[in-house]
Amino acid sequence: MATKTVQSAFARAQFAQKPRPKRTQFPPGTPLFLTWWLDGALPPMSPGVLNEIEKLTGRERLVRIEKLLDAAKHGPKWLADERVAVMVCETIENGDAEFHNYQLHAYVVMPNHVHLLVTPSGEVGSFMAKVKGITARNANLILGRTGERFWASWSYDHFSRNSENFAKMLSYIAKNPVWARLVANPEEYPWCSAHREATAPKHP
Repeated sequence: MATKTVQSAFARAQFAQKPRPKRTQFPPGTPLFLTWWLDGALPPMSPGVLNEIEKLTGRERLVRIEKLLDAAKHGPKWLADERVAVMVCETIENGDAEFHNYQLHAYVVMPNHVHLLVTPSGEVGSFMAKVKGITARNANLILGRTGERFWASWSYDHFSRNSENFAKMLSYIAKNPVWARLVANPEEYPWCSAHREATAPKHP
């Protein structure tokens, strides 16, 4: 039993710390779907499961990871803390409104991961490093954590190939809290663009 536990811990660490492949160069002006998650949010995985995941396509890997994240049965759920969730939402929105790093289309901050749909105005890695860096630093301050990793080093990205694909991405993000059984309707989940749009003041 002890050996299996050590192997699982090693496999999880290997997956979490393995250098991320070089980010794909996306066509300029293309909407981009991004997902990232908290460090330790994924459960321990045996070497066999790890190898199986490595063989999946990007989309298949996201679906596999998404099921584990939505179940939220392992690891921290720091994004469920209202103080942290509000800060992450504001940082994402400021990336568009204040810093003009991208055009923001949709987002959702789940208890242990984030989905974002944007059209970048510059290099993707640059604004992702900024968003993750700012939110990690502020979240650790809020939570009273010092010098500890907040986000996992890995993330998932996929560009929209056409208007139909774009619509699916919007729907995926909006419905994630519903699929995770956190709310009955997307607009009811407070930490997402669907809620912000539904509750925004209506101008005549």
